[in-house]
Amino acid sequence: GGRLYVIVDEYDRFANKLMLDADLGAYESIVAGKSGQALSSPIRSFFETLKMLAEDGTFRSYTTGIAPIALADASGANHMWSLTHEPDFADVCGFKRADVETALAHVDLRPHDVKFALNLMEKYYDGYRFDGSTEPLYNPTLCLFFLDKLAEDPSHFLEELRGPRRMKRMSDRNVNVSESVVGLVQRAPGGCEAVLAARSGEPLDVDLWDDFRLREFLSPAEGESSSTDASQAATMMYHHGLLTYSATRKLVVPNLIAKHRLLHQACSVRIPLRAVEEAVLHPTERRWRRLIEDIFVLGNSVATLCDNNCNEAALQSALCSAIGQLTRGIGNASHESELKVKVKVLENENENENKKTSEDGYADILVQTGGSGVLLELKRLRPQQIEFKSKRINIRRDKEVRFVAEKISEELGGMSEEELCEVKLRYVSKSGMRTVGDVLDSACKQAAKYAALKESHRLDRLHGFGVVSVATRIIVRDAELNV
Repeated sequence: GGRLYVIVDEYDRFANKLMLDADLGAYESIVAGKSGQALSSPIRSFFETLKMLAEDGTFRSYTTGIAPIALADASGANHMWSLTHEPDFADVCGFKRADVETALAHVDLRPHDVKFALNLMEKYYDGYRFDGSTEPLYNPTLCLFFLDKLAEDPSHFLEELRGPRRMKRMSDRNVNVSESVVGLVQRAPGGCEAVLAARSGEPLDVDLWDDFRLREFLSPAEGESSSTDASQAATMMYHHGLLTYSATRKLVVPNLIAKHRLLHQACSVRIPLRAVEEAVLHPTERRWRRLIEDIFVLGNSVATLCDNNCNEAALQSALCSAIGQLTRGIGNASHESELKVKVKVLENENENENKKTSEDGYADILVQTGGSGVLLELKRLRPQQIEFKSKRINIRRDKEVRFVAEKISEELGGMSEEELCEVKLRYVSKSGMRTVGDVLDSACKQAAKYAALKESHRLDRLHGFGVVSVATRIIVRDAELNV
């Protein structure tokens, strides 16, 4: 007879369900089993049987799954050779750009539609790298989902992709990352820090674990990991497709689909005190966007941000209060009413005359610790001020907050920051602002003007940022770089 070859796909599907549903007792019982009881773990028994059959050399097997954690816990597959990090197999884990171009060539599309589709697939599906990858790889499951929809009705599907529900149309529910993944990750040492860094786009420079058990993941032995070591958490996010290698061998979020899933996990994220302190002492756009998103967008405030009754002053007050709570013990935060400052305004400026006058100005939020401070000039754009692509949102945005919140989050969530800045306002303002980008520029100019007066607040350093809340989206720009 011939040789037997057993292929096991998604070996850890049931184990992941138990793990992510937080049913750790059942996980331990079914996956790990009891020591000395051969039949106490179905998965262990199965792989021990494969091991026994392989001993005579007439049998081989190939197993795939999301992560190696269930294999390690089952302890029955120590005869297997892991190919996960083998460079020779790196490029078999996804589609290359040439593969995607070939597939699109088989669909009846006009040249500009091919270019449009390829650009979308690159932004939403590309970016995965493994040990030894020669180029970024596309998620094959999502690509096949996209191509299937495209081939079925090209004109209709492309029309939908040009509309406000792009993110939903680009996503396949069958490959959605469970909301419990981030919840489990945060239970690991350094998990909160890893999630916050990934969400902000900050690269993680950590080593992935080759092999680990659930108990080791949640509670590593003393000396193996510090409370701020993100390696375990990053390893779990890597295996679930939320992180991948960059060209410089750091871990990053690969594409817009992964970013969307990471940003919209339902679990609450604790904001570490260290993250707040670093945002003040070493201010960057990325750190402040991350902090503000954590306070509002991921703090169960999506409906509030989509509520037309939530005005700019209310948002400023809420943000200042939240930052004040976070900085307690390391500094303080002040709101507009406490920040009356003298602002130098240049008038009649020309080659022959520079006349300076003084007027009172108000900075929105000042956060300070020691001799360092950060000044935020916050602008609020309510849904009724924005011209959305979706006619349904434009019609119903003043009535049904719950409906509007979901649809607005979906439309704005699929935009890059550059696209968001190009969104038009419903009405041209008295000062001539027509787009979100115009509002952002105005905020940056004000922040730069106020931040120049650091001596007024007895600070050695004062950094200004323009902040715009576009319904559920937050844009943060360095005032010094933007002016």
